[in-house]
Amino acid sequence: MLPVPGSLETMAPVMVVSVIVVIAVLARFLWLVFRARNPYRLSILAYTIFGCLVVFYYGLLFGAAHFISRYLAPLTPLLILAAVTVLIDLARRLGHRGPAVASYLGSSALVLSMLLLLRFVIPDLHPHLHFQVVDWVEENLDKETWVGAIQTGTVGFWHDRTINLDGKTNPEALRTRLEDGDVLDYVVDSDIVYLADWVVIVGWTDMGNQRFSSNFEVLVEDRDNNLGVLRRIGSGRPPAAE
Repeated sequence: MLPVPGSLETMAPVMVVSVIVVIAVLARFLWLVFRARNPYRLSILAYTIFGCLVVFYYGLLFGAAHFISRYLAPLTPLLILAAVTVLIDLARRLGHRGPAVASYLGSSALVLSMLLLLRFVIPDLHPHLHFQVVDWVEENLDKETWVGAIQTGTVGFWHDRTINLDGKTNPEALRTRLEDGDVLDYVVDSDIVYLADWVVIVGWTDMGNQRFSSNFEVLVEDRDNNLGVLRRIGSGRPPAAE
């Protein structure tokens, strides 16, 4: 629930302690709910089972650990409810000291969250992982040029003529990926003139698809800035930077 820095999230001690705390709080919460015969106990149990399945799938099977906070976001209401319930129970057990302890813990959590979030306003401390692609498109292409990208959340916001290629927001690309295993022929047959994304996209020319490699050439391979750009051969629209 806290905006923990990525460098800490990958540390084994932090992961172990965090898992223990979450399991302990959730277990105590469920025990309190079922002991009190709360009318919503079955709904909460179903939510908890759903949470366990989400953690199991995305944590052990899916991969892409850098997106784990996004995958687990639906569990936030359950964990907040559990944390507040357990905190109230702890305050009740501490007697007259309980309100002071609960207030201290709650205030500390709020201050910590604010401090962790404020780090995002410090210049260059937390650069956007995809804005280098937006900068290149904005600086080199006109708004009428069709651009393809694997990840279009950021680029598509700034450049309207952007075609999604990972299938998340493009049913045609998804269908092609499921049927063909890739979208290379789909890209060749589309209106896409430039492909712009992380540098790994330049490897598409080496995937053995002759149609694609004869229609697109590598224009930018900037590994330092994690930027790759491919251009349709003979498009007649070289970027301004050239």
